[in-house]
Amino acid sequence: MTRRFALIFLVFFLSCGRNEKVPFELSDKVHLSDYNMISPFLIEQLNEPPLKYPSAWNDSLLKLTGIHAIKISAKGMKNPDDPSESILFRYDENGRLTGFEQMRFDLSKEPFTTLSFSGKTGRLTRYFGENVQQELKCITLQNRLIFTRNRSPKFIDSTIMYGSVQKPSLIIEKSGKFLSRINVILEESEPVRKFGSVVASLNLTPSEIGNAEKIVTYVDDNYRPIRSYLLTEELIQTAMTAEWIYENHKKPVAYKKYVNGSLVKEYTFNYSEDKLLRSFIFNRISYQVEYR
Repeated sequence: MTRRFALIFLVFFLSCGRNEKVPFELSDKVHLSDYNMISPFLIEQLNEPPLKYPSAWNDSLLKLTGIHAIKISAKGMKNPDDPSESILFRYDENGRLTGFEQMRFDLSKEPFTTLSFSGKTGRLTRYFGENVQQELKCITLQNRLIFTRNRSPKFIDSTIMYGSVQKPSLIIEKSGKFLSRINVILEESEPVRKFGSVVASLNLTPSEIGNAEKIVTYVDDNYRPIRSYLLTEELIQTAMTAEWIYENHKKPVAYKKYVNGSLVKEYTFNYSEDKLLRSFIFNRISYQVEYR
């Protein structure tokens, strides 16, 4: 009896000593039908602060799965196992973003970027290691979503997304008063000239349209983005600016972004059988994704 008790105690002690984290598991009642926890249109916000767009994570699915925090981390400084970066998204019970924190351990032990949200209003308090006080707003209207960042009382960046985060039809970005980008989402079978008719309905001036970067993004039959292209002033399709790669036309496995024909951002994604993103590689750096 004594030997049996000692064996049980030893097994318990060894298991506690390892201090291994148990991966998050979905409830037996929750079965995701697709790999849509994050909007593929905003895939770059996996490892960037949500300052230009709202949270890319699907709020309905966060609420369904009971996920309140998502931690994304990377290793590799002087020692391969040392943490190099940590990104934390926090959400309320309805899947709405409440906080974001990014750590860059090679630069500082203090947070690199921090922001908080309460309802539709947020505040950026630290950015690239500098203390700031910038107001953020996320306004939902009948057919569009407006996200703003007050860089100063007279300088406001804004993004207007027609449709939804998961299925946008048009995305407009403004830097201060200047229109910087127009991204029209089209089906594969639609002609590029539809870009002109979509923009014409916005009552923009010729100078606003002329100065803006013009992008068209094609989606497949399931409204998954496939490729984005730059357009000339005459609305002629030229260089590819982004491409999404899927496995079996469903699972996003890679994303690539190009500038002047050069690859500047590359992601590859890995999932578990429950369709949750568990890790990804960004520009050769491996990131782990944890859910709480």
